[in-house]
Amino acid sequence: MSFVNFLLRTAFGFVLGVVPILIVLSLIGAAVSTVPFVVVLWPMTLSAIGLYVLLAWLRWHRRRRREEAQRKQAEAGE
Repeated sequence: MSFVNFLLRTAFGFVLGVVPILIVLSLIGAAVSTVPFVVVLWPMTLSAIGLYVLLAWLRWHRRRRREEAQRKQAEAGE
């Protein structure tokens, strides 16, 4: 086998054999690396947003009840 033939065979063998395997492995690695984001971080982000909205609503509701109680007390005192 000549050297050029050997180089061509190894180059095509590498391209046809190893590169597709590396592409598939890199795609699997990319998919696995997004799993923690999708499975852990996204629900945690949604939970944090939901908790923030709930706490803001509770504060608003408490303030509204307090203002209403003060208004009733002021009306009763007049």
